[in-house]
Order: sequence, then structure tokens, then C-alpha cells
Amino acid sequence: MRILAIVLTTSLTIAAQQPVVTGSIAGCTSDTVSQQVPGSTVLAKGGGVQGTARTDSSGCYELKDLPSGFYRVTATLEGFMNVTRNKVTVAPSTVTRLDFTM
Repeated sequence: MRILAIVLTTSLTIAAQQPVVTGSIAGCTSDTVSQQVPGSTVLAKGGGVQGTARTDSSGCYELKDLPSGFYRVTATLEGFMNVTRNKVTVAPSTVTRLDFTM
């Protein structure tokens, strides 16, 4: 039993020391005639993680420090149709570009 406890403790310590590798999703929202859409909400969900950002006055956003993986990303704003992209990949130390036309 002591050997098992030592192995489990060592494994947990090694796992806890590994840094979480993150990336970002960034882009802009526009309407069908290419006008920026400020104030939109962009929500990313994946792997038990959720990130939310609001587009700035130029219609752009950035979701930072998302763990690497796949995300479902949705842009919303009252008066516009919601737009969703599935399986958006976030890679380590990378900014994934994702624009929306609403």
C-alpha cells in the first residue's frame, strides 16, 4: 500500500506541475453590408471551459487564455441572428482568427 501511495502522490505532483497551454480566439463582427457591429457578445464553450467577450466600438473582440482544444463559438446581439461556429480550434500560443457576419 505504501508503494501505491507514493506512486499516486508522485503522479499527482507531476500532473500539477505541467503548465496549462493556452491560446486565443479573436476577430470582428459585421453585418451583411460589411458594417462593424459593436456591442455583440461572443461566447466560446468547450472542454468544460467558457469564455465571453463583448465587441468594442470597432466591432472586434478577443477571448484570451483559453486552454487548447475545440470550442463552439457564438456571436449574439439583439436585433441580429445568432451565428455559431462549431469545432473552432484553439492551439497553444496561437490566436485563432474568427470573424462573424451577422
